[in-house]
Amino acid sequence: MHSLKRLSALLMLECRLMVRTRAFWGTLIAQCFLTGSGLIQAMRLYGGASASTVGYPEMARGLSPLDGILVPLFGSLYLATTLLFPFLAIRAAGEERRNGGDKLLAQLPLSRGLRISAKVLVILAAWCCLVIPCALGVVAWVALGGHVQIPEFANLTLGHALYGFTVAGAAFLAASLARTGAAGAILTLSFTLGLWALEYYAGSGRDWLRALAQHAPTADLHRFELGLFVLASCVRLGALGLAGFGLGAIWMDDGSALRLKWARSTVILLVLGAVLAESPWVRPAWDLSEDRRNSFSPAEEAALRRMWQPLEIAIHLSPEDSRYREFEAVILDKLRRILPRLSVATVVPHRVHEGEDDTYGLIFYRYAGKTAESRSTGPEEVLPLLFQLAGFPIPSDETPSYPGFPLVADIGSLSIFFYGVLPLLFAGLTWIARRPGRSHIQFREVQS
Repeated sequence: MHSLKRLSALLMLECRLMVRTRAFWGTLIAQCFLTGSGLIQAMRLYGGASASTVGYPEMARGLSPLDGILVPLFGSLYLATTLLFPFLAIRAAGEERRNGGDKLLAQLPLSRGLRISAKVLVILAAWCCLVIPCALGVVAWVALGGHVQIPEFANLTLGHALYGFTVAGAAFLAASLARTGAAGAILTLSFTLGLWALEYYAGSGRDWLRALAQHAPTADLHRFELGLFVLASCVRLGALGLAGFGLGAIWMDDGSALRLKWARSTVILLVLGAVLAESPWVRPAWDLSEDRRNSFSPAEEAALRRMWQPLEIAIHLSPEDSRYREFEAVILDKLRRILPRLSVATVVPHRVHEGEDDTYGLIFYRYAGKTAESRSTGPEEVLPLLFQLAGFPIPSDETPSYPGFPLVADIGSLSIFFYGVLPLLFAGLTWIARRPGRSHIQFREVQS
């Protein structure tokens, strides 16, 4: 109970130190402009697409608020998390080491675990504050008549929270390794921007680079943006964040021997490597998108789950081919979540450009001793072929079509709110928070 009281007082002290910094409020104000720009541009494009569907209900089916509004809106949170949030996290994690405050705190009756726990909680609370403009953007969208499905919205929020947790862990580790805030920021940005480079070069890189990019944090976040809840993505992002905080806690302890630090770090890295290596085998995944973009129809999925024997697919296409990417997104990603005994092989012919390989473009299937081939990459041709190999009748699809949610709204008030009212509100809170306060009283409460 006494430790909980000390932790509470320490949390109050850390929170007050955070909100008294210009960087915290400056980041929130910048996030207002990023959110407003993303939402207004998204609603302008969404409204233009909605206006063209008047009298054509079949065209409205392609209008999903998840793609048209929520993902662009939360894109501002992604930018803030990647480029701005590391500076806040590094300041909260390593400011005492740079100004000598850690030596004073070490003399207090506080365990190192309590001090680090308080820092971690404050860092995560700072990230939660960055979500406020995005949450207000969703409220504005609903107030203007927009549609939001709770499961896909909650799934998208969870994905960004896990990504923020990963970046926070990387920033915490960088703060513990670097002696200056600038060096820590460079280390963290090297990590986050390296993820962008990995994603960019993976499309035309080697197989190992492509496989690595598929399990990178940005790729896991993209799955949440598609409306997918993938347990393996949660495991990877959570493990990376925990490893960052764990390693940061080890290297922040200046009283431990260097050999002990390396030994503990090695254990954490080995555990992290084992978790990341085994995460692809974590199969559970759920499609939470309202339009079921990541799934076949319920009748088709029920029939596919009856295929107990191994299904082998050999793709005679180059990974750079657009047909390969279409087949991967439309067929393979869905089959992997349904068929546990699916094996896929990519066969890249050596003489494609010389026109000497007649098999290029073919996709071969083998199931229960039967084989088939096709050049199609769409479910309309592939699924009947699979059902024929399995000896199943083609199931009838009675699922109602996704209606779509077109909306043309007046967005003039959004500019006033996100570019004027909300930044002025945060500026006023900055003035209030930076007034002389009761930090000395809270410090004595930590001592007691």
